[in-house]
This record gives sequence, structure tokens and C-alpha cells, in this order.
Amino acid sequence: MSIFSPANITVIGVVGRSSTSRMLAAVATAVPDAVWPDTAIILSQGSSRGQNGTDSLAWGEALARVGNDGVVVVPATETRMRDAAMMTGATVLSFGSDPRADVKIVDVVAASTGTTFELELGSSRYQVALQMLGEHLAEDAMAVLTAASAAGIDVDVAISALEELESVGPSTMHPITRADGVMLIDDTVSMHPSSVTSALKTLAMIGTEGRRTVAVLGQLDLDNAAGMTVAEESEYRREAHDRIGRIVVRLNIKRLIVIGDEARHIHNAAGLEGSWNGESVLVGSVEEAYDLLRDSLATGDAVLVKYASRPDAASTLVSRLEQSAQVTTP
Repeated sequence: MSIFSPANITVIGVVGRSSTSRMLAAVATAVPDAVWPDTAIILSQGSSRGQNGTDSLAWGEALARVGNDGVVVVPATETRMRDAAMMTGATVLSFGSDPRADVKIVDVVAASTGTTFELELGSSRYQVALQMLGEHLAEDAMAVLTAASAAGIDVDVAISALEELESVGPSTMHPITRADGVMLIDDTVSMHPSSVTSALKTLAMIGTEGRRTVAVLGQLDLDNAAGMTVAEESEYRREAHDRIGRIVVRLNIKRLIVIGDEARHIHNAAGLEGSWNGESVLVGSVEEAYDLLRDSLATGDAVLVKYASRPDAASTLVSRLEQSAQVTTP
């Protein structure tokens, strides 16, 4: 059966658009006769290309396109967006872990084998076990399940469709397990700070299984700095990279490899945290990163590769690490 997505649904957000759209397509394919109302799924403030190749939209523009008979799905924590959505006259449904959410997510567990959580919808509770890695993908799944429930789709059917998904796209939290027990996580699809933070949180949770955690990071893909002076933009970029370095420390990632001078502030910030017992190394190239990893990885290590300054280089690093030991199916 071919995969399709409802033409009247727009997915908006800084990150998570692609994964949410693929999940939405999986549910729509499983229930091809469903009648979806005009729907805007807003993951975060920002802009996005529409689900079906429409022009770039800001979330305010997306709301303007939803009529009284439409549905707006928003994170429960985004009160500004929720208030704006209420003014459209559309049905507004919120999702997330916030107690105020219409559709709640509880007991999220991200592990090397996938992500599980419980969904609360009214008085009903549903167990969800995704094959995909990461709490952030569980949140995307919640947005899709919220939209599906608004379309009258049986929640169990929608959950089954999502549970059958092995991936939401290439290089998106893609696990590779080598014969020596090393787990590689290819998440080179995005270097937005939100995406990097989410991936690091997942790596940390996988580390609770007793695995040594290693993060390979590169330059961040930052939001538009238009209107800033050169000095302001430099400080903006420094602070963004600095925050990621400190997050690595707070999550107790055991080893950090930073690629490229543009990302040096990640390395610098991690090194300044005196309470951290991990190790940070700054290298100038993917080749240097590969050499370090090749010689130091051990059975059971979990390695997050989050470097997308040059996609070809990122994929080369992942493939070389994959090929440095015989690979088994995860």
C-alpha cells in the first residue's frame, strides 16, 4: 500500500517536522478512509514548510488557514500559541506531560531498544512502545495521536501504525549495533540546538543501562541572526554552543568529541565544568574523530554522532565506524 498524507494538514515547528509528518503518513496509510479535518499541528514557535510542499509558513499564518471546523494541535506548555489558536474558533487540543494537556504523556522511558510511554486521553489509558529512540520522538508521536483522535480514528489503530514504524527517516536517531556490542546512533539529520539537546538526553538515558556514553558533536545550526551586529552574532553563537557543552556535563555524558573550530565553545564549556569527570577532546576534522573513536571504543559503548556541517562527511564518519566492526541487526 502506498504511503500518503492528508492534504489538509500542516505541520509547523523549528524541529520535529519531518518525523511528525512521517508518523502522520503512517497513520493515514493505516486508515485510508479517514476524513481528516483541516488541521494545524504546531510543535513549537517558528516556521516550517507545509506537510505537502506548501510555502514556508509561520505558526501564526498556519492558524489563519484553519477555519471554525478545523483542529489545532499545540504543546500544552505553549500558552501563547494555545491562546492564539483559541481565537480562530477551531477546536484546540493540547498534548504533552503538562497536567493541563488534553492528551497526556506519562512514564516516558527511552532505552536502546526503543521508547515506551503511556498516553492518557480522557479516562482512557494506552500503552505505547515505539521502535524509535528518544523522548522527543515520543512527543512527536503524541502530536500525531492527538490529531488522529480529533479525526475520529481509533486510538489503538493509530498506536499500532506508529509502533510498526522502524524509522522516521534516514539519519534520525538511527541505531546501528556492531558485533562487538558498540551501539552507534546516527542523528546527523539536524544540528538545531533543540535537536542536539533532545539527542543528548536520549543518550544519557541509554547510559543508565550501564553503557559508556560518547557524544560526537559539530557546529550548531542556529536560527536567523538577522539584525544583529557582528559582535552580537558572535556572542549569540558562542552562548548557544556554550549551553550545549554545559548540557553534556549535566547529563554526565562520559566522553565528548567536538569537531571543528566553529564548535570549539562546546568543548570549552564542558572543560570549564570542574565537577565533571568526563573527557572532552576538540579535533579539526572527521578523520581525526574517526581515529580517536576507532582506537578507544569498547564493548557496550553508546556513541551519538551529531555532526552535520558537511552531510557527506557526517555520513562517512558513521559508515566508517559501522564498518570498523562486523555489524549485527539491532
